[in-house]
Amino acid sequence: ASSFKGIKHVPYRYFDVVTKVNKAGRSQQRALVCTAEHIYSCLPVEGDIQRCIGFGDIRELIICRNRNSVAILIPSEYDMRANF
Repeated sequence: ASSFKGIKHVPYRYFDVVTKVNKAGRSQQRALVCTAEHIYSCLPVEGDIQRCIGFGDIRELIICRNRNSVAILIPSEYDMRANF
């Protein structure tokens, strides 16, 4: 099995391994992959997709440059916070 098989043939615009902070405040490493239509949160080695967020579902992006973090506000789901 190859890594990132679910999005292997999708052109991406951004890729980085980030530290995602879950609802309980626990940090987890994730590969953040941005395409023309979605943001994918994947396991960094295996590439298994943990979450797929359509850009149309995002209400707001909050960027905190002094903390190198971003919050993605998604009214229809739970929000996501990642540190770079």
